[in-house]
Amino acid sequence: MKRRFFWIVLSFVAGLLVNLQFLISISKPTEADFLRTTTSHYFKKMSELGVAHMASYFDCRLIEPELPEQKQGIAKIGLCSSETEQTSYDYFVALKPSANVLFYELNEVSK
Repeated sequence: MKRRFFWIVLSFVAGLLVNLQFLISISKPTEADFLRTTTSHYFKKMSELGVAHMASYFDCRLIEPELPEQKQGIAKIGLCSSETEQTSYDYFVALKPSANVLFYELNEVSK
């Protein structure tokens, strides 16, 4: 009787661990999630400047952070840039492992 109870409990715990691992794996953000966060934040900042009409989804890309940046908790770095005849805009965003914005920087350079 004790042996049967042990196997039932062991099976239950193993099932819970498998379900937990599955839920963790599907909740991790994908590259698309990181890019979506980058572009939406980029559009928001460009809109605040009044130049959202010149922003494009094709302006943005993701790069992997270097080791010192990873130690600071940065999972991905989003870079966006666009320019007009008079001004160049460079946008940099550091993203957490949850695809949330850690910090950002927008540089506006007149030509």
